[in-house]
Amino acid sequence: YIKGLMAAHSVNTAPLNTIEEYIKAPETKKALPIDTDEINGYFMNLEDNGFKMDDIYKELLDQGLKAFEASFKEMLEKIK
Repeated sequence: YIKGLMAAHSVNTAPLNTIEEYIKAPETKKALPIDTDEINGYFMNLEDNGFKMDDIYKELLDQGLKAFEASFKEMLEKIK
């Protein structure tokens, strides 16, 4: 499962030693970069179907920050 996750500037939750061993393998290659035209095509397809990526990014960031804040507050309460 590591193969599909190996990309520069991406978050990877695999154990570090697993990633290090995968990188050592001779057949290792990164999943990205994908061809820029291919990436742009996906985003144009999304926009053509009514998805506004800036709105989606903002919503995901807002949800993530709220979840982090709640989790952090819960953690602080437990260590009081």
